[in-house]
Amino acid sequence: MSDVKNRPEQGSQRDERDKARPVGVPDRNSLQSEQAAMIAFDITITHVPTSKNVTFPGALQSFDDSFTANFQGTPVYGKMDDIISYQSTKRSINFSFDLMAASDLEAEENLLKISELQSFLYPAYEGGPNSSVTTIQAPPLLRITFSNLIRSSVSGKGLLGYLNTVQNAPDFEAGFVTDSAGNIYPKKYTVNLSFTVTHEHELGWYRDKEGWKWRGDNNKFPYDQELSVGRANDETQAEEQKPKEVREATKGTVLGAVPIKS
Repeated sequence: MSDVKNRPEQGSQRDERDKARPVGVPDRNSLQSEQAAMIAFDITITHVPTSKNVTFPGALQSFDDSFTANFQGTPVYGKMDDIISYQSTKRSINFSFDLMAASDLEAEENLLKISELQSFLYPAYEGGPNSSVTTIQAPPLLRITFSNLIRSSVSGKGLLGYLNTVQNAPDFEAGFVTDSAGNIYPKKYTVNLSFTVTHEHELGWYRDKEGWKWRGDNNKFPYDQELSVGRANDETQAEEQKPKEVREATKGTVLGAVPIKS
């Protein structure tokens, strides 16, 4: 007869155990192995003026990395389209993650982490609260790191920028923990962050004898993936094969502009 200990757990027993655990709170037995597997995917946020940081498990629920190229249009009489000139390229990252507590103590610690994160949206001042003159010493810039998705491909450090929004929404179905003082601590949150990136190194393309190359210190922008640089593409080769007179006539023309004959 087989050993009873080796028998799989009956479905009804498993269901009763899961129902006894609040929604969104991991099983304590599986929590340690899950945390060990996810430690490399922690979200680390550092307050640059004070070097204080806070770390959250990287349980991402959404991720949106937006690159926006800004152009300025100048209307011209008799022309349907504006003459446009390039201004800049902006990057913003919106992402959310779940923060869950496996114990009453962890629920209290999670609320402390969120409080620290919210405090990072405020600047550093020169002069204490009793000082007659108070000036801002440093703005609330942050560095955020999450695997290769939110990280400098050059330095390996967190991306520099600022948080526009920190939104934490407790999950009411998961329940709350209360203490003797009447304070309440949610067992589960969904945290939403809106982050604007400040570029710290050169970006863009340049051309040499070998073809078009990336201007950054390496060619792994933005997710640590190799870009195809150092070799001419078909369009570049076709350009080089044009007669010299044609290349000179089109050199320096503005996108959308019509060459003016003298």
